[in-house]
Amino acid sequence: MIHFPLITDHNSPFFAHAEHSGSNPEQRAGTGGRGAFQEDAYPLGRPAHGGQCHPGILDFSVNLNPLAPSIADATWLRWKNHAMRYPPATSDAISVRLAGVLGSEARQTVVTNGGMEALQAGIAAQPAREVCIPAPCFAEYPYLAQQANTRFRIIAIDPGDWWNPDAWLEQDYPRGSLVVLANPANPTGMRIPRKRMVQAILHHRQRGVRWLVDEAFMGFSPGGFPESLLRNIHELPEVTVAGSLTKLWSIPGLRLGFLVSGNPAIADAVRQRQLSWPLNGIATAWADEFLHPDGLNQLMSQMPIIHAWKDDFQVALHNLPGIRPMPSDTNFFLAGLDNSIDRSALSFSMKQKGIAVRSCESIPGMENTAFWRVAVRAPEENNRFIAALNQSLNTLSPQPSGITGTRYSQS
Repeated sequence: MIHFPLITDHNSPFFAHAEHSGSNPEQRAGTGGRGAFQEDAYPLGRPAHGGQCHPGILDFSVNLNPLAPSIADATWLRWKNHAMRYPPATSDAISVRLAGVLGSEARQTVVTNGGMEALQAGIAAQPAREVCIPAPCFAEYPYLAQQANTRFRIIAIDPGDWWNPDAWLEQDYPRGSLVVLANPANPTGMRIPRKRMVQAILHHRQRGVRWLVDEAFMGFSPGGFPESLLRNIHELPEVTVAGSLTKLWSIPGLRLGFLVSGNPAIADAVRQRQLSWPLNGIATAWADEFLHPDGLNQLMSQMPIIHAWKDDFQVALHNLPGIRPMPSDTNFFLAGLDNSIDRSALSFSMKQKGIAVRSCESIPGMENTAFWRVAVRAPEENNRFIAALNQSLNTLSPQPSGITGTRYSQS
């Protein structure tokens, strides 16, 4: 695997304004200066996401499996009758099937309408004194805590520690709090080793700290699900794992996720909270067809190919001026942009060339940093991204010194 040096200097152009500047002016330092607490730092509107592009756009803002099995037209036709009758009133049968795939117990496992429902239910089903959210993070975490009327804190991790597992795990999490974090992390792509996660969870156990761990991208990481906390879930009653099936199988429109809790009572509570008919008929038909151990094993066998594509993609980007890809253990990565680049103009230029990118300013904890999050797609698409970016960089010319306003203009 290709590794690039981490940029930890706050004066680096990629961290030109690295100090966290949330909307709440009252912040206090975290443990050892590793983070800054923002108490109820928002009210939040609904977060913006990738994947909202015109079908003709090549979308690098969403992180799906480019090697997922396709669904034949004949299969779709066979499934159409499922749209004209009620699906099962509960997800219990598919939860049993999924437990067999994941190696969890059926009573601990709940299939949900996408990973988002699993996260929402994981917060709502276990009230906490407060929800602690290390950042940068998926923007839905604080939004879901807010929707649950739960006090929450965003803990802004120092940018130099974004790829340091201890910075995420060794915070002074308050007694009785619920920690929500992703592993692998989104948007950095860093995976915290399972043994290190378990060590931290046990360390915080005496303070009654609970954990909701979003493993939506675990299947894409080296080692895959053997590195999941699902392997230890029986001995970790304070842990709930949320996950997504739609990313691995590249079916985001069908909405299939899961929740597995080390405390079966939490899984039972989530199951009771689910509305009737939690999965639509097409999603149920898909699960009957594709959700089995052999299908998952086939996907896992292809992950080294995706990581090889990522390495090639990152090497090519590393050779472009002002672009620095960062280390990642999953199917996306951060790319730092030099602060001499007008990111808005560059994103607009890429869109004109039919390519969507994910700028990170709207991600909690990254409001004032200069990064794109880039998905790994098939090589021919990655090459198209590189060619378009190279052309865009060459098209944008810096203004002479002393001129204020936009730093770049189109020549």
